Amino acid sequence: MLNKIKKRASYGYERATCKDGFSISIQAGEYLYSNPRMDLQDLDCYDSLELGFPSKVDELINEYAEFEPSTNTVYGYVPKEIVIQLIEKHGGLVDSENRLLELAKKMRG
Repeated sequence: MLNKIKKRASYGYERATCKDGFSISIQAGEYLYSNPRMDLQDLDCYDSLELGFPSKVDELINEYAEFEPSTNTVYGYVPKEIVIQLIEKHGGLVDSENRLLELAKKMRG
C-alpha cells in the first residue's frame, strides 16, 4: 500500500492522501523516527514510520505524537500495522495500487 506514495527526487515521500480527503506525511529513513533508521528502497521495508502534520487529528495515532496530538506535530515510530489501519479507516489511498495494502491483507490471512 505504501509503495503508492512516491519518493521525491530531492528528499522524502509525497504527502499521502486518502479517499475521504484525509492526508498525512508518511516518511522513513536514516534521520527520521522510523525503524530501521536507514534509507531503504520504499516504505514497505520499514517496521515503523514517521507520520506528520495530518489534515485532522486521529485517535489511532495520538499516543505516538511528539507533543500534544494536533495537525502541527510529528508522530514517531508508528507501527506499520497502525499506518495501514489509519489509511484503511480513511477509505484507502487515492491511488488503489499499493503494495502495503496487499501486505496488510496477507498479514491478516
